[in-house]
Amino acid sequence: MRCQLIAALSVFTFVGCSTPQHIEWHQRPDPITIAPNHSSLSVDIRTATADQKRQPKIDTSRSYASKGGKRYNLRISDNAYADQFKTNSITKSIFLVDPTRTPLTPGGDPQDVLLWESGEWLLHLTFISDPPFQPINARFRLHTGLYVFPFSGMPN
Repeated sequence: MRCQLIAALSVFTFVGCSTPQHIEWHQRPDPITIAPNHSSLSVDIRTATADQKRQPKIDTSRSYASKGGKRYNLRISDNAYADQFKTNSITKSIFLVDPTRTPLTPGGDPQDVLLWESGEWLLHLTFISDPPFQPINARFRLHTGLYVFPFSGMPN
């Protein structure tokens, strides 16, 4: 019985402290926060206004992600939960799209979506807004797979 309890606590400690992905920042511009999910990045960008009509829109035709010299298109989807609240930030989910598949349909084909892989990434976001909102270049290392706190240390 005691061995089973120790085994159960060990599994809880290692698995309970794990997450499928985390980010190490190399260059994090002030207004952006990124939280990795299974197939997307949840991006939160602080703006000067809470008025959703005046907030900048991400320009998907000029925004992209790149890894190892390969450039990926982006698909942006709204965060229905965050859109319920009036805040001075925009929250979107960003998906990678196969760059060989063009043109992109507004709803998108689920087969176009690629998973974010481990490695060094540049996320370049440009905006449509008046007044102009500066482009954002975020550089980070994404770790996918099992992240175990006792072996990997504190996440950044």
